[in-house]
Amino acid sequence: MLLSLLGIALVGGFVAWLLADRGRVIDQAQARAALPGLVEETQQQTQAQPTLHSAELDADGDGVVDPVPWICDSKTVAHAGGTYREGDKTTTYTNSAATLIQNYELGQRTFEFDFSLTTDGELACLHNWDNNTPLTRDEWLSKSVATSGGDALATMVVGDLYDTMLGLPNMVMVADTKAPVYKEAEQSTIYRRLAEAAKERSPALLARILPYVYSARGYEIAHAAYPWPKVIYAAYADATEPVEQVMNFVLSHDDVVGICAHYGDTRFDQVALARLHEKGKLMYVYTVNEVAHARSLMAYGDDVMITDVLLPSDLE
Repeated sequence: MLLSLLGIALVGGFVAWLLADRGRVIDQAQARAALPGLVEETQQQTQAQPTLHSAELDADGDGVVDPVPWICDSKTVAHAGGTYREGDKTTTYTNSAATLIQNYELGQRTFEFDFSLTTDGELACLHNWDNNTPLTRDEWLSKSVATSGGDALATMVVGDLYDTMLGLPNMVMVADTKAPVYKEAEQSTIYRRLAEAAKERSPALLARILPYVYSARGYEIAHAAYPWPKVIYAAYADATEPVEQVMNFVLSHDDVVGICAHYGDTRFDQVALARLHEKGKLMYVYTVNEVAHARSLMAYGDDVMITDVLLPSDLE
């Protein structure tokens, strides 16, 4: 039924419907309705990787899913799911399925999502709680995200995001868990839930998740919860950490694919970048929203732009 629909034409119509249907809550089922046609079309157009199953992703037989080989291929990462576009109106930080699918349709393949812990141990797709007052899972899902153009986007928890990822087999998710704001026991809960929700659906999802770790201790906590195949070291969490300490940790851990920092962080100069590149590691910088700025940073040696609005095609 859905598989017989016409790929990108269907999704173009879906996005047009999103833009025209002001004032309604766009829920997860509506947002995902166009996925089968979209995936089929994009795989034909971009020769995207097929859906991989967990058995295929455990080449060494250690029971841990290995990362997909293209997990770090993108030059852009859509910040908080990307920008939601409604004509000349834009909204950031939605962390919603509707925004994810809209940006996927525009060519984005790697998405950063924010997570905040609910009072009952679930992961809300949310940058931070209003007034620092967390809600329960059900309270969060009863709300919507208002957009500047008048739409209302359904909120998500991590399982909703994974359900959407199942329909997008060439999507990678960078997980910003905000772990440093929590006590260590809560940090363990966060990383454990991040893994459990994936296992509940398909262990193969774990091959396409890149969690941030925010310190050497945070790395230990994350890996005690689940042996993540690849992670990113979020050096922005402690701007006072000596660069040599950061570099030594990252360069000595094969599963750390690179460092994330603000583009103005002077710790990571061209000498540091050369050391990263020599080991095959990447420099992720945020938040970069202009093409000229992105090209300048890439010429300097930075590798991946975390962005609200830029698309891979902007940097071709």
